[in-house]
Amino acid sequence: MKIADYAIKHPAVILMSLIILLVFGLIAGLSLNRNLVADISIPTAIVATTWPGVGPEDIEKEITNPLEDALGTLEGLKQISSSSQNSVSMITLELGYNEDINKRIPDIREKINAAMVDLPDDISGPPDIFPYSTSQLPIMTILVEGQGDRSELSVLCRDEVIPALSRIPGVAAVNMSGDSQDVVEILANLERLKAVGLSVLDIAKIIPAANVSLPGGDGVYQGYNLNIRTEGRYGSLREIEDQVLAFKDGRYIRLKDVAEVVVREDRQDNYVINHGRDSLALFIEKQRQGDSITISDTVHEILGNLEKEYAGGISFVFLKDDSGNISTSMSSVFQSAIMGAILAVLILFLFLHNRNTTLIIGLSIPLSILFTFIGLWAKGSTLDLITLAGLTSAIGMVVDASIVILENTQRHFDSGMDRKKAASLGADEVGAAVIASTATTLAAFFPIIFLSGLAGLILRDVAWTIIFALFSSAFVAIIVVPFLCALFLKPENKSSLSARIGGISEKWIEKLSDLYQRTLQGAMNSRKSFLLGTVFLMVLSFLSMRLLGFEFLAQTDMSEIEVSIETPGGYTLEMTRAKVMLLEQEIYRIISETETSYFVVGKADAFGVRKEKNRAYGSIRLSGVSKRKQHVTKIISRLQEEVPRLIPDIRATFSNGGVSNLLSLATGGSGFLIHVYGNDMDTVLAGAEQIRDYMRRDPNVADTDLNIRFNQREMTAKLAHQYLGTMGLSSYETAMMNRVIFNGLSLGTYYGGINNIPIELRTNFTGGTIPQDILYSLELNTSDGRRVSMANVAELETTEKISQIVHRNKSRSITVSASLMDPNVRETSRRVTSLIHTQGLVPGVSWEIGGSTEEMLSSFRSLIIVLAIAIFLVYAVMVIQFERFTQPLLIMSSIPFTLIGITGGLLLFGGTLNIVSLLGIITLAGVVVNNAIVLIDYTNMLRDRYGISLEEAIMTGAKSRLKPILMTTLTTLLGVIPLSIGLGEGSELYAPLGQSIFGGLFSSTFITLFFIPVLYLIMEKRKERKKAAKGQVLNSVQN
Repeated sequence: MKIADYAIKHPAVILMSLIILLVFGLIAGLSLNRNLVADISIPTAIVATTWPGVGPEDIEKEITNPLEDALGTLEGLKQISSSSQNSVSMITLELGYNEDINKRIPDIREKINAAMVDLPDDISGPPDIFPYSTSQLPIMTILVEGQGDRSELSVLCRDEVIPALSRIPGVAAVNMSGDSQDVVEILANLERLKAVGLSVLDIAKIIPAANVSLPGGDGVYQGYNLNIRTEGRYGSLREIEDQVLAFKDGRYIRLKDVAEVVVREDRQDNYVINHGRDSLALFIEKQRQGDSITISDTVHEILGNLEKEYAGGISFVFLKDDSGNISTSMSSVFQSAIMGAILAVLILFLFLHNRNTTLIIGLSIPLSILFTFIGLWAKGSTLDLITLAGLTSAIGMVVDASIVILENTQRHFDSGMDRKKAASLGADEVGAAVIASTATTLAAFFPIIFLSGLAGLILRDVAWTIIFALFSSAFVAIIVVPFLCALFLKPENKSSLSARIGGISEKWIEKLSDLYQRTLQGAMNSRKSFLLGTVFLMVLSFLSMRLLGFEFLAQTDMSEIEVSIETPGGYTLEMTRAKVMLLEQEIYRIISETETSYFVVGKADAFGVRKEKNRAYGSIRLSGVSKRKQHVTKIISRLQEEVPRLIPDIRATFSNGGVSNLLSLATGGSGFLIHVYGNDMDTVLAGAEQIRDYMRRDPNVADTDLNIRFNQREMTAKLAHQYLGTMGLSSYETAMMNRVIFNGLSLGTYYGGINNIPIELRTNFTGGTIPQDILYSLELNTSDGRRVSMANVAELETTEKISQIVHRNKSRSITVSASLMDPNVRETSRRVTSLIHTQGLVPGVSWEIGGSTEEMLSSFRSLIIVLAIAIFLVYAVMVIQFERFTQPLLIMSSIPFTLIGITGGLLLFGGTLNIVSLLGIITLAGVVVNNAIVLIDYTNMLRDRYGISLEEAIMTGAKSRLKPILMTTLTTLLGVIPLSIGLGEGSELYAPLGQSIFGGLFSSTFITLFFIPVLYLIMEKRKERKKAAKGQVLNSVQN
């Protein structure tokens, strides 16, 4: 090949080019962002609207429905769902995977603005839009401790710690929980207000109107142009206390006459619990392209400096740090890669028994990897576990091309040829075959680039990684290997250790070759029985695949457990806090491997729009995998079994953390989910209850739940409009008074202290106990100055209502969820859906599978299509190479038989069938044909060039190609063994890739060495018989 000749004749150019590429490769590798997995976010935006004090039914009717009608016309919308809860409407917009959600915010805002005329006037401002991504999940959770009280620590965090951390490149946000803030509290005395003929609404109107600072334009004064401002903001608490509210009975009524004005620590709306005590915690989120490890290192540095600066006044405890998981997991993959590379090089040394040639092949591995880093950097990819696993699995593949060229070069060199000429001729003879072989493997990966959906997001970078690695390996084989051979190839000293080892290995290879010939001859003599036996094994393996678990991604053990807690409806924040503290105690008692934990009481809805007092969430950090006997899923099962028995009045859900948690959030839920739809909520509920009953019958279902509750306690003051009108009262003012009394009201900001703090209007009933005779305690001011008891115009009613009304694609919906005891989601789905079809549901409802189960089934279908396309492309490449149609089909027949090894490999290592193992199967489609190509091509050459008989050509070709086939196969097999074993945290995620490649390649090697020659013999004999029969017909015609 001309390019190889150029490399041999211009060593200085090639050497400098290699040095430059190596430097760029190192820089590129160090510049790649490192994350646990690829960003698997569905482009999502959440539209949140607050209407304080309003129940779910009214929220649905007045806010959710109009906004859904407007937003439902958004171009590119994949799915719209919503949740109408007390005081809040949350609408989730899911767009296509290729959309940039940030660029679509103006379009969403335009739709919302068009719907504003249909929304209530007293909502708390325009709806907010929040782009959502799983990358926004906290990568670090930090406990803040110090000598001062929580209020002082909170101020220090707001003023210094959070700004310092927010400036770190790659940090998206720093949030704080468990904090407190001083407020100016105006505690209104209802009895005093009643005595002077005022109400809380009078305070609510006067204080904000007085506490203003407004620009007044500009003007000329004494020859100077000035800005004019009216300053009326309160400068001291005394000014607030002295604020005049009214003039009655000849005297001024001031605020201090009817209310107490104090600065105090605000009432907390959430708590952070750690080891049984209230704490303050910081949660750090990264940007989508941020590097978790770099961010963590910088955070540790900044917080360390702050600890030194304040000399014990503040300290930080790291409860969670994803960078540790990422570093540990990546280290495990790197160790697997290094071990695989060492094993591959050792195998090559045994076969080549030459230090120089082994060194040349050994150099091709790091060179190919560094060149791959350049491609990944140029594309903007990140390094994650699956990407690294793909690169590790490619280690054996990247040396294949180099082996072919090096072996051919070595053969010419051993025959006495000059090493430069041997290098040139060796590359020239097999260069085209190397390119064709690389092309068949590349053909298997190109369809993955166009894979859509969540599987595409996860696997696309892996495909690019292997494509870059294969391109790099071909570059190294065609250019670098001839260049190195021309410089360093020399005969091995026959008395050297390597020569002696080579002599021993050659004897074993010769014995193996003889055994192979005898076995192959026996298979050819009993070809029908052999073929039937092989096909039987393939069918049996296909049927045995049902023994494998089916899941989207394997359950990884990252030593993390996520906890979601729900206490009964009506529980106060303090009651929930007490239950969470009890739960934490029980967790430490049940699970001795617990290292640390934290819980946030007062769970916030998306982006903190609304906090629920009866909900909490938390995270448990376990000791490392090597220090535990049980997998995290077993520990979760223990918690799910024991906690309900120990604390029966709470509902605690435990789920796997790390990658499994990311997947759950990206797909809308873990476990097995079914969405039930309909227009009437009672009918939908009846259908959901039926499905839950069907789920409970399944032996694999451990627990079931609905995503709604009917325990939302509500006290309703039903107004009598016929009385309100006659007394000159309005429903709005009546409702607003109730809101102020029971909920409180923010009246602006106080600027007179060291820090600007909120002004809050409250009463003794705000957030407190409501007496039964409350209606008689409240009075309303009529338009003519009379005082009317609330009991005259309203009637109290206490009910339990639905906690939320959920829509999916504008229909009312209830989600039925089930946690499974084993990961075989596919079989569970089949059994439950079969029950639904046979037993039926109430009329008026429809249903569909959702969550990760839906994504798994969709991804499996897409990957099967990708596999079919890959097989066709591999066939097309071989047709181009052979310029024949039948022999490529013969070679392709080896692909189905990889099922024998794939099933065996996954069963042997305890793997499951998921998108990563399916990636391994697609990989095999491009790899297993390479050895068959070499074997068939060489056999054809023997028959065409030397006129050898069919059976002799098969036997000769099989024997001569045994060594290179074993070399390429063993290097790949040994390269993926460390990956298949899967040692270290997170190894379950990528191990199925190595397991499927190992098993499939192992079985395909036997298929190549035995099945392909036997099938080739049958096909060629049939062809010869047809040719002979045709010749007899022609002879008879001529005669």
